[in-house]
Amino acid sequence: MKLEHTALLLLSLPAASLASGSCTNPSEKLPMCSSAPPPSQRLRKEVNDLSSFEWDAVVEAIWTTKNTTLADGRERYGDTYKTYDYFVLQDSRGDQGHFSDAFITFHAALLLSFEQNLRLVDPDVALPYWAAQANGDIYTEDLVGSVPGTGEGNTVVDGAFANWPVTTDMDWESDWAGYIQDVEGATNGYSGGGTPGSMRGADNFLSASTLTRFGSPWSYSIDLQDKCLAESCWAEWYGDCIEGEFHSGAHTGIGGDGSGGAEGDFKDVVTSPNDPVFWFHHANIDRNRMLWTAGKGEEDKAAFYGYGGALDKDACQMKGYCPAGGIELTDTISALWPFDAAADLGVETVGEGGRWAVHADVICALAPDTAAYAYQEPQQIS
Repeated sequence: MKLEHTALLLLSLPAASLASGSCTNPSEKLPMCSSAPPPSQRLRKEVNDLSSFEWDAVVEAIWTTKNTTLADGRERYGDTYKTYDYFVLQDSRGDQGHFSDAFITFHAALLLSFEQNLRLVDPDVALPYWAAQANGDIYTEDLVGSVPGTGEGNTVVDGAFANWPVTTDMDWESDWAGYIQDVEGATNGYSGGGTPGSMRGADNFLSASTLTRFGSPWSYSIDLQDKCLAESCWAEWYGDCIEGEFHSGAHTGIGGDGSGGAEGDFKDVVTSPNDPVFWFHHANIDRNRMLWTAGKGEEDKAAFYGYGGALDKDACQMKGYCPAGGIELTDTISALWPFDAAADLGVETVGEGGRWAVHADVICALAPDTAAYAYQEPQQIS
């Protein structure tokens, strides 16, 4: 297997040895992961390590998906092209992608599907990540713009995503309802935001037509991120370490709260991808997944690292989004709005239907030695 571009060691682990061989397979019916290594892996780099040319290419591809309609995009880029808003709404489904072990598998799939879509526009693009370290600030004119936003009502008027439009005239039935699958016992509870036509959460009364940030700059030290790598199995790694300040702290801190029930776009629990920083933050969490699994042994790999579909009951009950099912290893990821394993992710599925990706597919096929991408460790920050 070769790497696209030149890179240093991609998955450097802390000196401390990691717990291994302690996880149990929640589904003994599943065989060991058998995904083969790809012929090459593209590099996902830290945002600050991108050349100006690389950053501009990423930004241009993202803007293209935002500004190009489905019909025009499929004519130019092929039948699998999707608009940016497709991914915003796919993140809101169910909810089988948050508040459980499935958070990680769902978002790894969402990131890859989004990246695959960008590569239809520009085949040389790879999705970057933001390491979230204080000395790696990205809230600049050259990168993602200010936080809080410096425009009227804290809208973002500088940086690569200045005046980024947020859809305010959404018609759910005509534009999006057709993507929802018929899933027994599951219903779609989302059709728009608190402001009619708004592609925001129903509890968010932000009416601005462009990206808004009410919060403040946020960072999370590399030492705290590395602590997650010492966790033993999936529930401890995700539930006890990732989901706390590492994940949600960025959303609440950067998005922030306005007046009259308005939330900044990145804080909106339903449609936070309306802020493109979503992709760079979640790619860093996926990088931690890669680092963590790379430090585990074959026994834990065979046990799918102890993935058990466990709920974060306190968090989901507080938000009112507890999934009724669909989060076990062999369940379809986000069954109401699923991922086509081959077309969206480029992997084979072990799922019974042979089309929709299941959680086990991500754990097997998007592993450090089997994924189509790898993470380059930060070069400019420490």
